[in-house]
Amino acid sequence: MPNYQSPNRVRTQGAAKKKKPWIVRFFKACGIYFNSLPKRQRTAVLATVGIIAAIIVITVAVLLSGVTASDDSSLPSYPVAIGSGSVDPLADSQYDPTGLAITAEKFGDTLLPETADAGNAYIKDTLFIGDSNTAGLTYIGLSLQNVIGIPSMGIQSVQYEACVYFVGYENPVTIPQAVKLLQPRRIILNFGTNNTVGTSTEAFIATYRQAVKAIQNAYPYADIIINSIVPIGRNRSNKAITMQTIDNFNYALATMCSEEGYMFLNSSEALRGTDGFMKETYVASDGIHLMASGYEVLLEYVRTHAYTSKDTRPTVKNVPTRRYAPAPPAQDSSSSQDSSSNSYSSSSDSSDSSTYYNSSTVSSSSSTPASSSTPASSSTPASSSTPASSSTPASSSTPASSTTPASSSVSVSTGTSESVPDTSPPPSGTEQPSTEPPAATTGEHIDSSVGG
Repeated sequence: MPNYQSPNRVRTQGAAKKKKPWIVRFFKACGIYFNSLPKRQRTAVLATVGIIAAIIVITVAVLLSGVTASDDSSLPSYPVAIGSGSVDPLADSQYDPTGLAITAEKFGDTLLPETADAGNAYIKDTLFIGDSNTAGLTYIGLSLQNVIGIPSMGIQSVQYEACVYFVGYENPVTIPQAVKLLQPRRIILNFGTNNTVGTSTEAFIATYRQAVKAIQNAYPYADIIINSIVPIGRNRSNKAITMQTIDNFNYALATMCSEEGYMFLNSSEALRGTDGFMKETYVASDGIHLMASGYEVLLEYVRTHAYTSKDTRPTVKNVPTRRYAPAPPAQDSSSSQDSSSNSYSSSSDSSDSSTYYNSSTVSSSSSTPASSSTPASSSTPASSSTPASSSTPASSSTPASSTTPASSSVSVSTGTSESVPDTSPPPSGTEQPSTEPPAATTGEHIDSSVGG
């Protein structure tokens, strides 16, 4: 009788004879061959395999990092600034001044076109708000009533920093609060230089939107004009600020104006040379701040690119008089700065300082702009609590009258209200353009050698 085998046993034997996967057999054969080699050859094989594996890993990592960067939706939608936030020796040489041109073809009615010269009356109805490049407007004759310029201020501080002083007010107020008090016909904003290092274009524009909204909410009757950021010189004290960054910001500002219904003043085009940098005849030695000649070009551009609309303001009344910030604590006279080092203007570039003042109250020489050439000595600061009256002679502890800004009428249009003499103390403190670049501040503000 033949031997009987159960079906289960047959299936078990068939499974045992099935071949293993080829990859398993391949590595098993390699292992057997590797073990048969002499020790020296095995070491060489291991080193070769390790080098090849390292090359493969590095190559894959580089490829993956490139894919991740190109697919990152959080990257700026604007061109990335060359050298933004760091000193890149190639930043200037690789800069293309035509890359982000702001033209009427792109922005239409958002961009203020050239007009007939609107004259000084247009300037007197305008409130200029910005950093130290705005503060310097008082050095060529604009009244303090028309200028809120805070050295080293970035756009992030506009809503929250109490920095504007008024006669009769013990404490300073924020810029939106100051606008509500001044009740201007129009506002020209100029911020951005102090945000060019370490701030992305998106963050800058988002904060700018909030600042403008805060000003509008405080006083909704004023026309809002956004001015382009002042260009920088090719030779400048801080190479971390690049024209590519400024162009990115300006293009984004023009886009914001188009979206929000603001007007954009492209004054930068009047200050730039063919290479895109500010012309040497307009920029101070630090390559960042304007000289008097630059301010004259700037104001001419403002007057010849005027924006006029129906004045919808209620009756303007009770406009308080501006005053300068309290003087800083007294310092040793040896640390006082010579007024001749003023980087904002020079006798060769100065113009008639009475141009934008009320001519009945100011008659100053064209070579001495509103006493800016003789700032108060830091060793004898004016008293901040009791500003000298225009009708009272200065005491021995107060700087001589030659250092006191000329009295002027309130230049912001005040409707039916009467003009008030400017009894502010000598230029000093927060809103006084210093004879050197502004002191460094904390937070996102740029150090004194960087911004305005």
